[in-house]
Amino acid sequence: MKKTVVFAAALIVSGLFAGSSFADTSPNGAPPCSYDSTAKAKALKTPMIRAFAACGGSTTYPAPNSFLGATNTDACAPSVPLSSFLYGPKGACSLKIGSKEFSAQPVGGGSANKCFPDDSQNACNVTTLKAICKDVREADGVTLLDEDQSQPEGAWKLNTFTRGTLDDRVNGGAHTAIDFPVTFKFPPAKKGKLIGKFNANSALFDLLGFGSALPQCSNLELLSIVVSDSNSSPFAAIGVGSGGGN
Repeated sequence: MKKTVVFAAALIVSGLFAGSSFADTSPNGAPPCSYDSTAKAKALKTPMIRAFAACGGSTTYPAPNSFLGATNTDACAPSVPLSSFLYGPKGACSLKIGSKEFSAQPVGGGSANKCFPDDSQNACNVTTLKAICKDVREADGVTLLDEDQSQPEGAWKLNTFTRGTLDDRVNGGAHTAIDFPVTFKFPPAKKGKLIGKFNANSALFDLLGFGSALPQCSNLELLSIVVSDSNSSPFAAIGVGSGGGN
């Protein structure tokens, strides 16, 4: 099934996991990046936890501060998840991101162009994302997601908000692009499970066409990554936590 990629028109919540980067140092005979780049940052694997409404001056929490937490700071009780969907007993989401560079390849050569679907002669960076959620349930806490066939392709999404610094040797050298949101659509859920495999160059190709693949020197700061439900409400965000004995 073809995985559809669309670009969002509005910004999503930013600030989570800011500063993470995927960079390259051009080991394939090319000079190093002209900006200060990380020596090695080719992969990220992280859990994703439930997304809750912020407390204190937030438009997402339905009531004012009502509780003094254990650290003597203002708090809100009860906690309000932003999505009505639930994790089951084995519920979890995770995210893997990989970054790899490829040297220039001849157009129409014998081997597949690694910058696919861009048929460019230029070297490129290929950044891929794989998001998995399991044991996701409807608001009743019993019905597994899509057990009732109510969640078509694209109902659930992976929303990303990224700041890219690129060394584009063909089109003007090093620059930092505007922070941009990109939304990737999940295929339909099956038995409470969502699996999405995405390619950043596919997203750029859909928007800009040939010649738009990420250049070999690409530094992508992940300002926010959120799994949103079929109501466009944040369900899971990058984070860590404990499950009370799990």
